[in-house]
Amino acid sequence: MILRHDRTPHPSRAGLGIIELSLAITLLTILMLAITMTTRTASTSYSQSALIESVEVRAYRLIDFLSEKISQATWASLEPSIAPAPLGSFNNIRYRRIVDTAGMAVAEGDAETFNLVPQDGEIDGDGIDNNGNGLIDEYMATWSSANKTVVLARGIRNRLEGEIGGNLLDDNGNGLQDEAGLVFVRDDNNLITIRVSVQGTDSEGRIQTKTVETSVHIRN
Repeated sequence: MILRHDRTPHPSRAGLGIIELSLAITLLTILMLAITMTTRTASTSYSQSALIESVEVRAYRLIDFLSEKISQATWASLEPSIAPAPLGSFNNIRYRRIVDTAGMAVAEGDAETFNLVPQDGEIDGDGIDNNGNGLIDEYMATWSSANKTVVLARGIRNRLEGEIGGNLLDDNGNGLQDEAGLVFVRDDNNLITIRVSVQGTDSEGRIQTKTVETSVHIRN
């Protein structure tokens, strides 16, 4: 007698195999999606952290340079010479630094100027991102002396953080109205206060702003 083995898959076993395969594919898909989301979140977090660090570094480097130079200036050489705050604020400043104090005489060096000008490719006040960097009407800060001009920082905010331009109001509560993203304020006590708001964007188009402030006492 010859025994024959039926090799035809049992219907219930075949169905179970399809279910197991479907579950495996579903689990694998979920796993891949989770890995993708984790990678994307990590990348976004790194990009944002790098942006924050970059903006902060530029803001502090700028204000350190400004304050160092102005601290060596003479009060009488400061231009413009205008009334104290809230009217005594300006975006550009001209001064002369003390270069020699031999004897009783004080010798001043060449005039130096800090200027706030529209960034390369920007048209001031048109409300459009003309240079395509994700910022609108941004400025850059420059320093000039004799025949030399140096760009100190780009991405200066059009208005100081918290300020809405053109409404003649002190939106950020600092005593000034519609002030630009870099502003110098002088008072009656030979004190210059410097405020600046620096911006930057990352690959996702997110904007990060850092505002820093310092005060410098000027010589007579």
